Amino acid sequence: MQPAKQPEVELAEEVVHEPFVPFTKEEKYEVECAFAASNRYDIVLVTHSWTNIDIIGQLLQRLRPGAWLSDEVINVYLELLKEREERESH
Repeated sequence: MQPAKQPEVELAEEVVHEPFVPFTKEEKYEVECAFAASNRYDIVLVTHSWTNIDIIGQLLQRLRPGAWLSDEVINVYLELLKEREERESH
């Protein structure tokens, strides 16, 4: 008697679970542009899809060394933590 043939399983694209994956050159350039002092404060750079929070230049300027954090920066960070917890709990 032959052993039962195992069904072939299609492997999903490998997901990197390393929390600190190095930026690509393109990503480094995007970050530098976002933090540039010449960046207009009121331009929406990206909208966080899970919470619909707009990330604007002014928010990023609050992350520069020596800058004071605002309530909005803290709120965005907390929302990102909640999203990660939700994503990792499944």
